[in-house]
Amino acid sequence: IRNEKGIPPREPVQLLVRTSGKDNYYPELEPVLCRLALVSEVVQIEGEPGNAVSFVARNVEYFIPLESRLDKESEIGRIGSELDYARGFLESVRKKMDNEQFVNNAPPAVVEKERQKLADAVETIRVLESQLARLKGM
Repeated sequence: IRNEKGIPPREPVQLLVRTSGKDNYYPELEPVLCRLALVSEVVQIEGEPGNAVSFVARNVEYFIPLESRLDKESEIGRIGSELDYARGFLESVRKKMDNEQFVNNAPPAVVEKERQKLADAVETIRVLESQLARLKGM
């Protein structure tokens, strides 16, 4: 994101975090994150941030406030590309799960992992669609 948005590598950034209620965020790792990514502070939020670029990792939404640096159209394009990829991934996992031979013959742990991938993909698509709607509404 620093590269895409022209944020100098030595410039500290604020990181906003919004979780979806699942235990996919580990606050105890914040000091490491601050050190490695040159994050000045990590703030957990509930609502929608203002002018910020976002990304999703393990169903947790992260936002970096950009003040005047946000190019709305390019950000809409980037999220659209991520959404297309996530939808394609979801379709491939659904095809695998619709294959009765796979479900019946695969070890239960593998089937469960695929079910988790399916749930994660659905959540990622929901988050990306929300981000896209927020940007289009700005």
